[in-house]
Amino acid sequence: MLAPRTFIGLDDPADERVPDDIGGTNHAQLSNAQFQQLLTPGTALYNTWIGRLDTLAGYFQTLKDQGVVVLFRPLHEMNQCVFWWSCHTGTYSSAALYRLTHDYLTTNKGLDNIIWVWNVQDFSSLGSDVDTYSPGTAYFDIAALDVYDGGYTTSNYNTMLRIAAGKLIAIAENQYAPTASVLASQPKWLYEMQWPDWTYDSKNVAVVPGLYGAANVLTLDEMPGWK
Repeated sequence: MLAPRTFIGLDDPADERVPDDIGGTNHAQLSNAQFQQLLTPGTALYNTWIGRLDTLAGYFQTLKDQGVVVLFRPLHEMNQCVFWWSCHTGTYSSAALYRLTHDYLTTNKGLDNIIWVWNVQDFSSLGSDVDTYSPGTAYFDIAALDVYDGGYTTSNYNTMLRIAAGKLIAIAENQYAPTASVLASQPKWLYEMQWPDWTYDSKNVAVVPGLYGAANVLTLDEMPGWK
């Protein structure tokens, strides 16, 4: 599986030449006016975005032809303002761009092999962020949290359950893996993914064996039909 931050054709649509255009110290940003153009049919930015979705759709179609279903987490960490797609609110919002992306790939391109993952990060503002940036439950299959800041708190867990409204929740990225005891008290997390920079951190090395051995955790060898 590609790392969550690896997107095919989804770089900054305003200027491909901007250094560190996804995150980093010189990250690119779109102005509110540019974001409005991005969401307005017929503009250059809109056409650029649709062109990139057309390219992406070709890869999804190839996978569909092979019977492969994809977990797709576009425009991740919508409340993390270092990304060009994030932290836009109002009519021309980050959530609106997510809806556009969803509708174009599913309706216009007929791609029904995508499991849509909508994602935010665990800032202290999570309780309101999920409402501000949610595209609506019709637009995602999984509501996912990236855990770097607030941690595996009961409040964060309940917030994700609330915004998911009966749909699945997951830990899309983390610095430190949850412990077996955390998962025992928060049993509805569907999956968790360790960001590789911290895989061999001493804290993870201490936690992961117990996590893999937990009664409510499935590892690859326990997944029926998986190779």
